[in-house]
Amino acid sequence: MSSLPGPTKLSRGKYTNVCHHDSKADAEEYREQNQPQLWAKTSIYLPGYFLSNFLTHPMAQPTKKENGNIQFANNLDLDAKVPLMSHDQDSGPFVRALIQNPPGKSVIGYRAWITPREFVRISSKVTPHETKILHIPHRDFSFDCKEELRAELQDNFAFANEIGLHGGDDSPAVHPNKLNPPTQLKSIEDWVREQD
Repeated sequence: MSSLPGPTKLSRGKYTNVCHHDSKADAEEYREQNQPQLWAKTSIYLPGYFLSNFLTHPMAQPTKKENGNIQFANNLDLDAKVPLMSHDQDSGPFVRALIQNPPGKSVIGYRAWITPREFVRISSKVTPHETKILHIPHRDFSFDCKEELRAELQDNFAFANEIGLHGGDDSPAVHPNKLNPPTQLKSIEDWVREQD
């Protein structure tokens, strides 16, 4: 089952607008409480922050400056580690690994657990462009955000910065290296090289 940590519960009601996280967490909780036979056979896949957000999400996508440098902007804490993954390349290996392991595991899906600042350093090293990153405070936007999305995105980034996209240090989810066998994924450098 694919799921995400529930910000409303994990923040004790501080971040209540992250519907796409809470709805998945609610479905997981429903299955656990109401479908015990199915739950006994269930493993949970918690995908990390999609690398594609650095290219396609208006809040994070890069801009080329007049001097030729590349600048990313993001609401994530630039020095907090984030589970980064390529959803289209990495999800299959994680699901396969969960199927090969006994049920009852939750795994955080990522190919690297690094800070946004480290991601930009890798981009600078791998591409011919000097790359920088700008932190945008979590209540602000670097793009024209539709009103109906504001609260969700603001709470999403605030939750990520305070507790962590993986659900915090008390999360029962395991890291990929605890699967047997561990998943074999490409590196962040590989992903950056593959982009246009």
